[in-house]
Amino acid sequence: AMLLLLLLLALPAGGAEPRAGVGREVVVPTSLGDLQVREFGPRGGRVAIGLHGAMRDWILHEWDGAAVALGEEGFNVFLPNLHALPSPPTVAPLFAALLDLARWAGGAGGAAETLPLLMGKSWGGGLAGEIAALPGRPVERLVLVAPKLSGKGPAIECEAALFWAEDDSSFGKVAAVRGRLKHEILFHTELTGGHRVLPAYTPIIVRFATASASVVAGQRTAALGASVAAAASAATSSASAAQEEEEEGAEAAAGAAGGDASEGAQGGLEWWWWILLAPAIIGPAVFMLLPVYRVIMRAVEARKRNTAAHGAHRDRDRDHAAPRPQILGAAE
Repeated sequence: AMLLLLLLLALPAGGAEPRAGVGREVVVPTSLGDLQVREFGPRGGRVAIGLHGAMRDWILHEWDGAAVALGEEGFNVFLPNLHALPSPPTVAPLFAALLDLARWAGGAGGAAETLPLLMGKSWGGGLAGEIAALPGRPVERLVLVAPKLSGKGPAIECEAALFWAEDDSSFGKVAAVRGRLKHEILFHTELTGGHRVLPAYTPIIVRFATASASVVAGQRTAALGASVAAAASAATSSASAAQEEEEEGAEAAAGAAGGDASEGAQGGLEWWWWILLAPAIIGPAVFMLLPVYRVIMRAVEARKRNTAAHGAHRDRDRDHAAPRPQILGAAE
């Protein structure tokens, strides 16, 4: 039961995650050592790099959807596995290694000094934000999803798009993070979705990444803002329509049960997750209650024995108290 529980904890909760194995696996020599990377899109295109969160396994694939979409737009996208490094990287050495990656890809004629597009989520978002805050504006455009980024620190001067789900436990840090984004092009939120890179973010990220240059003398043009806002509106409308269809289907299936399935469809764990989790919960509970059950059964058996013994004694006493028949002789 404990092994099953550990297996289930390794699974993503709620919603299907991108499948593993997407992209071309390559190993790139960098100043931090050999970096395991998954590559998307055409080699030689504008370089985009996505940094994952702090957890392992499936979390490494949470940028897959955006990477595929950006690759289709001509970006050469790289998703490095930072957990494969000997130790967690710090900001400056990681930036140097990412520049090595961009030079290796030939995204800037082999002499990259800036990163065209840097994306990061949670822990990776914090690293991406701090890299973008380094002197010299080393990042052209920045995409952050629920970043673990301190509100204290130098301003982030590059164009930035920030994404967050309102039911994320870290949503309270929004104001502090936005305070450091001096050229925030877009702040997009979803009502639900938790601490994940949601599929609804993908078309907005692509529009943000592919829009024409917008920073002129430190100001952003209305063109990029309108373009990204249109993508955000379309993605939000699409997500809302899909959510409404999902809710209607769940309510119809629930019927007289009162529509509880609708709530399960919007948040929480999927039904199959509960089925798999049930043995892991019930098993330990039964194991813990087994001694209590044994004590109760012993008490019941003892009660039965006492009752049987008492009945035997009562029958014996009745036999002794009954008058014995007298045998008379044939003649007196």
